[in-house]
Amino acid sequence: MTVPARVQRALQDLGVPDSARLLVAVSGGRDSSILLRALHAAGRRGIACVWVDHGLRSPADRAADEGVVRRAAAAMSAPLHVVRVPPGEIETQAARDGQSVEHVARTRRYRAFLEVAGTMDGEGPVYVITAHHRRDQAETVLMRLSQGRSFLEHPGMPAVRQLSAGPPSVVLVRPVLEIDPDELYRWGREVDQEWSEDVTNSDRRYVRNAIRGDVLPVLGATVAGAESHLANLAAEARDVRQALFTLIPAASRGRIVAAGECARWVVPRERLDRLPSPARELVIREAAYRLTAVQRIDGGFLREALRQLDAGTLEISVSNPGAELRIVADRRWVTLERDIVPDGQSGYLWPVYEDCDIQIAVGSREIRPVGRRGSGEHAGTSDPFRLQVSGIQFPGVLRRQRPGDRILRNRRLRPLAHPDRLREPAAVVEDTAGIAIGIWRDGRWVSRDTVRWSGGWPDDGRHNVTIRVRG
Repeated sequence: MTVPARVQRALQDLGVPDSARLLVAVSGGRDSSILLRALHAAGRRGIACVWVDHGLRSPADRAADEGVVRRAAAAMSAPLHVVRVPPGEIETQAARDGQSVEHVARTRRYRAFLEVAGTMDGEGPVYVITAHHRRDQAETVLMRLSQGRSFLEHPGMPAVRQLSAGPPSVVLVRPVLEIDPDELYRWGREVDQEWSEDVTNSDRRYVRNAIRGDVLPVLGATVAGAESHLANLAAEARDVRQALFTLIPAASRGRIVAAGECARWVVPRERLDRLPSPARELVIREAAYRLTAVQRIDGGFLREALRQLDAGTLEISVSNPGAELRIVADRRWVTLERDIVPDGQSGYLWPVYEDCDIQIAVGSREIRPVGRRGSGEHAGTSDPFRLQVSGIQFPGVLRRQRPGDRILRNRRLRPLAHPDRLREPAAVVEDTAGIAIGIWRDGRWVSRDTVRWSGGWPDDGRHNVTIRVRG
């Protein structure tokens, strides 16, 4: 089977209709250039391209990449969306937030995908197509293992992942995740596909590059089929994790509640103690991710908490370094808790169950919007409002407004500004799609196109979370 045929078969197997709108993430490099050519050769139409200039390379290298991307898109009559990040901005943010440049660049890239998807013409979901292949999957497994990550936490890259519930719904699809990259490269040379070489791929300061250039070649030369085995392990671990979680009784999975300045996950200790150790770990990992989302959960923290639970320790208090997450247990309850607003200026949102909402207050005042139901600008004193979870793409952060913040309104990115042009400091809810909501001290707020609200408020602590913005 040819590469275009395999790509088409994979898209069909992954539920992507032939008439779907495709947004292909292209870098100008070998993998994405070949994938774009294969999609066109497979007869796919409705293709648009997005190229993100991260501002990390020299102007000459970035210009060369852009030239390759523009020629490829033009050859296939595909609209090209270019998103530029100012040079130095990603490194500055990485240093400020204590994160890797790779992580910040990836977050910016996925935010760009969502922003562009929101401006595309047409109806129905937008499928973001990336060129991650089997070797990338093997690298991911090795990288996460070397970082002490558990298969119960992140087994590997999924072939399909929802990025936004919309509108429009945005779905990430990796159609070549199970294809040997050497097969892609052979086909790319056969059709004389142009691509650029990214010299930063050989920079061993990046963990993935070191694994790609130094570790995998040694494994491949020593163990036959090592790359395939690692990639398959990701899929097997994902299936085991999903199967294990479905076997855990719902009452033993705990629930998230809001309490004062903390968000808490609670479960009766008796129910948690009934579970085997791997199931307990899975439940706590799931709860920890729901509470923190934007933070990495320290493996030592979880192991110590599980060790004390397994030993039957009656009073437990363990803190996760760097994430301000605590596990507290007594005879009756096991509780995970996280400060919503730890420093008085910023806090964190977390993924919650589908029937949960987010309530936002400014100081001691609830925001009570009036006006039409939907997105937009609201103020007044009608019923309290609630934001539907589907409108916010977790993980996210609640932070102060920064110069240059923009929000998607009426399908265009616009400067975030007070409806009356006042310049009071605002709180910003920012998620993986960008700015979701801007809130001012006077109670006025503005939301992006995809964030919807509805009136009324359920008096149920299990199904809502209150976030207070301190003035």
